[in-house]
Amino acid sequence: MTDMPSIFRRTITVRPLGGAPANLNSSIHLVGAFPEGGPTKTARLYFREFSFPNMQLPKIFPGTLWSRNIAGAWIFSVFLEEESYFKSPFNEHTKPIPTDQTELELFSGRNVMMGTSNGESVTVWRDWLTWHRNHQAADAALIIDRGTPAKVDARASEFAAILQSDNSATSELGAMIIVVLAFDQPLGNPDMGHEAHPLNAPDAPGKDRMEKP
Repeated sequence: MTDMPSIFRRTITVRPLGGAPANLNSSIHLVGAFPEGGPTKTARLYFREFSFPNMQLPKIFPGTLWSRNIAGAWIFSVFLEEESYFKSPFNEHTKPIPTDQTELELFSGRNVMMGTSNGESVTVWRDWLTWHRNHQAADAALIIDRGTPAKVDARASEFAAILQSDNSATSELGAMIIVVLAFDQPLGNPDMGHEAHPLNAPDAPGKDRMEKP
């Protein structure tokens, strides 16, 4: 019997985080909180973009090992209060917050690809996967789809149907693990419009005459 690819659909839910410091210029939204493993019992927190006045982050927050800013979005490493709970790095008096569930076993020991999809057809997914399966021995993939969860659900179902009807692709992909990931909120800068808009193309002509989407 031919091995079949396994497709998993997952959605990351962005959570508002209370207890923000008074000098913060915007609200705080937590994108993900994942245990890091190891004897120190820490978790890594990923936030949407927010800023302190003059981008000066206070040096010490309670329970924080380190923090880093990447293009305005902050990453914190914090100590876990319990097995899977942590205190807000901005306010130690808030209730413990649960971490997200990890599924490291899905990709453990595998040759994993990662790609983003922003409107590409599922046949493009199939061709991308089979090429890298054949030429790079990839046996797992994470596809981050920029669509809404409902649209990603539909696309993942369409992708599964294509694989079931395409015996050659199914045979080539074998027992590949494929995770299709969505976010419940748009990624990127909400003031910049859709990524595919010509205004956001690096060399688009006439950008000075375009209206901001």
